[in-house]
Amino acid sequence: MKEKALILGAGIQGIACALALQTKGYDVTLIDKCSELFNRASLRNEGKIHMGFVYANDPSFQTASLMLESSLLFAPLLEEWSCEKIDWNRLISNKFTYVIHKDSMVPLDQLLGHYQALQDYYQAYKTPYHHYLGGRPDALWQKPERSHRLMNKNAVTSTLQTEELAIDLRKFKALLTQIVQSKKIKIEANRTVKAVQKTSFGFRVEGETHEGKAWTEDAGIIVNCLWDNRLQIDATLGLAPTKPKWIYRLKYRLLGQLPAHLSSIQSYTFVLGPFGDIVTYPTGLTYLSWYPSCMRGWSEEVSPPKQWEDACRGLSSFDEHQDWAQEALQGLTTFFPGMDQFKIQHIDAGTIFSWGNTDIDDHGSELHRRFKIGIHAHDGYYSIDTGKFTSAPFFAHQLLEKI
Repeated sequence: MKEKALILGAGIQGIACALALQTKGYDVTLIDKCSELFNRASLRNEGKIHMGFVYANDPSFQTASLMLESSLLFAPLLEEWSCEKIDWNRLISNKFTYVIHKDSMVPLDQLLGHYQALQDYYQAYKTPYHHYLGGRPDALWQKPERSHRLMNKNAVTSTLQTEELAIDLRKFKALLTQIVQSKKIKIEANRTVKAVQKTSFGFRVEGETHEGKAWTEDAGIIVNCLWDNRLQIDATLGLAPTKPKWIYRLKYRLLGQLPAHLSSIQSYTFVLGPFGDIVTYPTGLTYLSWYPSCMRGWSEEVSPPKQWEDACRGLSSFDEHQDWAQEALQGLTTFFPGMDQFKIQHIDAGTIFSWGNTDIDDHGSELHRRFKIGIHAHDGYYSIDTGKFTSAPFFAHQLLEKI
C-alpha cells in the first residue's frame, strides 16, 4: 500500500511537491481553498524566473546563487516529474533589459560586479542537465549598443540586456492543471485548512468546506505549501516561526495592451530600489507594476487581512483602483513617454510573504536577502517557505532528499 502524503496549498510549490512525490510512489492529495489549482499568489505576479540579477544588495551572494541555481532547475525538474518535454517558447516573455535607475540604491560599478559574479557562477555551475526555460545561453548579460529609442535617457544611468525571462502565468496554469490531471493526482478543492494534529499513525488535517462543513484527512506525511496561512497552520502543531518578524505585502499588477507607439519594446526591470517592471509577450499581452503605486497593503499579523481576499481572487475592478493605477502608469511614463495611454484590461494582486519588517528602500531590509528560506522538517511534517516563485521546483527536489 502506498504511503499517503497530503499537500496543503495548490500553488506552484504545492504542485511541484505533488509531482515530485508521485514519482517516488506516494499517494498524493492536493488540498486548496480555491476551486482551481494555481489560482492565488502563484498566478498573480510577474512570473519572472529569476536568475539573481535583482539581488545585488546582498553582499553574501547567497540569494543570487540560490535564484540562479533554482532558475536552471525550474524547467528540467518539472519536465522530469511530468515525463514530458514542455514547449517553453509558447510561454515565455520577451527578454528583460535591466534599466539602472538614476536613483539606484546600488551604484553602477557595484551592479556590474554583481552581474559578472553571476556570469562566473553560471559557468562553474551549469551542466548538460540544466537549462533555462529551454535555453542554454553562453552569456547571461551584455551591454547593448544603445537603449530603446523611445526611452527617456535622462531618467536612467545605463541599460543591460539579459537572458532573463518571465512566463505567461495564465498559460502556465493551464499546462500545470493538465499535467496534474494526467497524473491522476487527487485534488480536494474548496477546502480551507484550519489545523494539523499529530496522531499515533501520523497526522490529521482539519478544516472546513466553503459551506462551513467540517472535514478531516489523515496521512503519514504532510507538506505545508500554503502561502497566506503557513505560519498559522504551523502554530497548530506548536511550531513557532523561524524568525521573529515578517511582512505580508499586497502588490497589484496591471495587465493589458501597450499604446501602438510602444508595441515594440522589450521587457524591463528597473533597479535597484522600489521601482517596477514591464513584462511584454510576443502575443501583445503586457504586465505592468510600479512599486510606489502598486504596493497597496502591509501587514505584520500571522495571516494577511481578510479585506485583501477579493484582490487575491482576481475580483478587483478598474473603477475602485483608478487613482493609484493612473499613478503607476505615470511612474512608468517617466521612462517611456506615452505609457499613460496603456489600455488596462485586468487588475488583481498577490500577497508577498517575506521576513523582516522594513521595506525595499532600506539597505538593510531582509527583502534584499532571501536565502534563509526553504524546508523545515519535523518528523513527517514539512513546512516550506518558498520565498520566490522561481525556487519552488528546487525546494520540491530537496523535499525528496529529506524524505
